[in-house]
Amino acid sequence: MALPNCFKPKKNYNLHRVGKDFDGGYLVSKETILKSDTLLSLGINDDWSFENHFKKINSEAKIFCYDDKPILKYLCKKMIIDVVFFINHLSLNKVFTSFKKIKKKLFSIKKK
Repeated sequence: MALPNCFKPKKNYNLHRVGKDFDGGYLVSKETILKSDTLLSLGINDDWSFENHFKKINSEAKIFCYDDKPILKYLCKKMIIDVVFFINHLSLNKVFTSFKKIKKKLFSIKKK
């Protein structure tokens, strides 16, 4: 099934992917980003890859992001999940080996 002509662009646009694949990214003209002085993002949740990429292209633009979810609750939940994940994948042997390497480096530095 072909897309009806009323939905097809009338001319060619030089579009670039801004942000990550799926919900965090969109096709936007780089020229449009460079001409923008403000970006207003609504409902970003936990994915601000579009806004980060936008800022890299146009560092002068002001970016305002809003979401109706309480960010503190989200960040606390994410931190707990990250800590649990880190502990589950932590190897004490690797930690001790790293500390030994650091200690060896620190004490091998000769004072002048």
